Amino acid sequence: MAETLVVPMDYVVLKSKIGKGFPYMKADERKSWVLVYSPILLKAVLPIEMFRNWISFVDACRQLVKPSITFSDIDDGHKFLQEFCTKCQRIYTPTILTCNMHLHLHLCETIRDFGPVYGYWLFGFERYNGLLKNVNTNRKDFFEVTYMNSFVQDTFKVAYCMPNLEGYQHLCSPFSFVNNQIIKLKSINLLVQVYKGCKYASGRGSFVQSLFLGSQGNNRLAYTDQIQYLFLHSFTPPFQIEHYHSRELESVDICSADFIACDFECILPVHRISSVVATCDYKTSTNNKKILVNALPHKQYN
Repeated sequence: MAETLVVPMDYVVLKSKIGKGFPYMKADERKSWVLVYSPILLKAVLPIEMFRNWISFVDACRQLVKPSITFSDIDDGHKFLQEFCTKCQRIYTPTILTCNMHLHLHLCETIRDFGPVYGYWLFGFERYNGLLKNVNTNRKDFFEVTYMNSFVQDTFKVAYCMPNLEGYQHLCSPFSFVNNQIIKLKSINLLVQVYKGCKYASGRGSFVQSLFLGSQGNNRLAYTDQIQYLFLHSFTPPFQIEHYHSRELESVDICSADFIACDFECILPVHRISSVVATCDYKTSTNNKKILVNALPHKQYN
């Protein structure tokens, strides 16, 4: 299953088996293990009580590694860490418990004092130095101006200056849906999160989860999609076809192995993209082919 995992581009692909131990892993590799690999691979390995306990830790990480975090997210993350630590005391022997597990329960206070963890943790410091060095200024302008110009351009990629833009729930729109003139793109960078068509980078960066509100605005609908290609055009989107899926595994969706047929209703405005996802081939107990989908947090904003 690990070999069939399609990991988003911002997450490291693990090439060594986890059975060799954790000392070789760097911070970004541990992040990939916790958020991407472990919810899928440990399901069939750990006893159910241990697996559900581990998922509490995974859920805590999902909340606390967000680049933008609310007080509700902090409370949820703290609750999951409390559940994890409390059950560890009951499930495991005392020798396996570490001082880090005690520090977990003070993390909520630290975030309230200093903000999201990306604001003061230093794991990404060297990597961001590398990203800043790669910004091309052509030696014609100050770095700060070039950087902010790029940031502003990225910000407006998700804005549409169209007063007649209709939501998908308005089924009787009198406006034309899409013209037949498009400009194809290899990739798009939305606030540092890169998305690509499925023909590039072996599909990495092409699997996403889109998010819609129901017609009454009180029901969030999530759809798992694969980007075929990206293009620029003018449009008014119609309604979205329902894509059914179930959450039979903790934190992981089980979806049909086949996507809906491609037609005009498959065109997705980029502002509907909610998150990147990791996917994995899966067979049910009745030998039916499915796809496991693991929705992951956004990359850090600049």
